[in-house]
Amino acid sequence: SRQLEEMDFNLKMLEEHERLRTLLKGKEDDITGIRKNISQINKEQNDKNEIIRNLSTEFNEFLKEFHFPKLDYGHIDAKNYMPYVRSRKYNDLGSLGGVTLIVIAYYISILKATLDNDKFYHLNLLIIDSPRKNLGADATQEEFKDEEIFNSIIRSFIKTDKEYGDKLQLIVVNNGYPDFLPKEDLRVKFDSNDRIGLIDDTSK
Repeated sequence: SRQLEEMDFNLKMLEEHERLRTLLKGKEDDITGIRKNISQINKEQNDKNEIIRNLSTEFNEFLKEFHFPKLDYGHIDAKNYMPYVRSRKYNDLGSLGGVTLIVIAYYISILKATLDNDKFYHLNLLIIDSPRKNLGADATQEEFKDEEIFNSIIRSFIKTDKEYGDKLQLIVVNNGYPDFLPKEDLRVKFDSNDRIGLIDDTSK
């Protein structure tokens, strides 16, 4: 009876050992999977941070080219992906002219930063409507009344087209244009007597 009890005890010990060994193996597999996930997350996070840094650099450069008044440093926030200037989110500046410049710089910096079609999925097309809105004579804030701000935007567009025109398409719709705009860049001109914008005026 004693031998049977010892054998039964030893058997239970072996069974418990096997159970613990199987449990440990499962935990080791879980740890391996977690480590792989952490490695992948770190890689994706590093890639994301690198993209945000590059995008912020492009964004800030465009703001400089646009002669943004009292510019400190513009950047794209890594959490909400929104543009910030003067340490404020773009729509908290209290300046419509500032919002115009920031929004244009934001979208054109994304366009430029995503030209690598093997890495990004972007149409490489940007349509900008009324870039002069709230700038120059239309500005409500004195610091954005300078006509050179609007001219600098157009110069930046011309520069971007010369450097990357074979990789992107930039369409700008505006009421009027500066004299220095190259004739080849003026693709369509509408006469208000016949047309209003892109729509036939059939009311006459």
